[in-house]
Amino acid sequence: MRKLLGTTTVLAAFAFVTFANAADLPVYKATPAPVWDWTGMYFGGHVGYGWGNKKWFDIFPTPDMELDADRAIGGALGGVQAGYRFQHNWLVVGIQGDYSWSGVGAHFNCFTFGAQNCDAKTQWLATLTGSIGGLITPQALLYIKGGGAAVRDQFSDLATAAGSRAGVNASPGVPFNADQTRLGWIAGIGFEWMFDRNWSAFAEYDYMDFGSQVVTFNGEAPNAFFPELIKQQMQLVKVGFNYKLDWGASASGSADTTPSKPSYFKAPARNSKDEPEYHVLAFSGVDVTSRNSTDGWMGALISPTTDLDSFGPRIYVLGGGGYYKYPSMTTGQQVKGTYETGDLLGGWGFEGRNYSANILAGLNVENHNLSMPDPTNSVHGTQVGAKIRVDGWINPTPRSLIYEEGEYSTAFNTYYVAAKGGWDFFGNSIFLGPEVAALGNDRFDQGRVGVHVTQFKFGKVQMDISGGFMHDTGVGNGGYSKVELSTNF
Repeated sequence: MRKLLGTTTVLAAFAFVTFANAADLPVYKATPAPVWDWTGMYFGGHVGYGWGNKKWFDIFPTPDMELDADRAIGGALGGVQAGYRFQHNWLVVGIQGDYSWSGVGAHFNCFTFGAQNCDAKTQWLATLTGSIGGLITPQALLYIKGGGAAVRDQFSDLATAAGSRAGVNASPGVPFNADQTRLGWIAGIGFEWMFDRNWSAFAEYDYMDFGSQVVTFNGEAPNAFFPELIKQQMQLVKVGFNYKLDWGASASGSADTTPSKPSYFKAPARNSKDEPEYHVLAFSGVDVTSRNSTDGWMGALISPTTDLDSFGPRIYVLGGGGYYKYPSMTTGQQVKGTYETGDLLGGWGFEGRNYSANILAGLNVENHNLSMPDPTNSVHGTQVGAKIRVDGWINPTPRSLIYEEGEYSTAFNTYYVAAKGGWDFFGNSIFLGPEVAALGNDRFDQGRVGVHVTQFKFGKVQMDISGGFMHDTGVGNGGYSKVELSTNF
């Protein structure tokens, strides 16, 4: 016992001296190990190389499908991407949008007469894809992806000698040019390595198929044009980086029962700090009329520094496209048109107890393709314009709403304004009431009068429905219907 007590006394004394001396030494804290979490919104950049094949088939003046050109293309590319991923154990799923500026192209001999030279250049590529992957390690992700793609191409043809085939004469020295945006599909596989809590690097391979479409070449001479059927596919290899926004998680472990924020609309304010903070409002919709037009869109309103229920900066991104048909004013023939559009806007969000508003400005790109030349319609080709957008939601009383929105782009002078009012007749936060709208561009103007049902809830997803009567200066009277879906995360 005495031996044990003596030993204990010596150890205590040694510890006291050691502690006293250590008090004068610097203290080093252990660096916590990173938490490898793939859930969240991210953005980044990439570079790479693209290659593929373009086949040109003769369809003028008769569709004999003779092969006019079969050419490999290639070149460098670079761009940006943004998306959102969700991790559950080892499974990671996500959605991502990409945009790449492209130098992919080729100069080659074409056709069998007139010693003709052609060019095919890809200006840009854009994709919207979903992905699913598995974690090899907490830092290493192997994934596959697939979805929709769009490509913007420029073509040219120049004959350098006289010649003819099947009654078609070459026009030496007359340039023929065409441009087209076409839709297709993409499938790919990739590997991504998270080397920091917020930073990751990736390598990816993609296959893209854009099918066969008719391209109309217009010459720099009166009534000079010819159509050509062009088939194309592309392959890409890309390397790049991503930065994940670290907004943190909810402090509460309870189930989320907060209603989602409607598309552009005011969400009920949080009642406690334990309820989740939303930074992204994702939305999509479709609009169909009885006069041969269909429009679809998908986008997001992002609050990069605060949550959506607070004053602060906003980022607005949107992509869309559609189909329409109208009678030509000169020939009376039905002209079929397709279009694609994209917005990148920034601004400020204003939030209060019973109101929400956004003021945004930025760039808009629109591309329109027509099935045949129409000299009375200036809405064709691609234009980049400045765009402004404002929207506002107010609840004058808990059971009433007023909503207005308006936007204008200098690209083809495209505009849209709408207003609606509603009443919660059944006390379940679903509003019914009238709506009016006006929209158009340099080709047409359209007015609408209808009714709406706003804020149907299916869990975190909200659905808004509207429909009614329309009058269009290009196609006359008809009906319209619109469905929008939105959710927050």
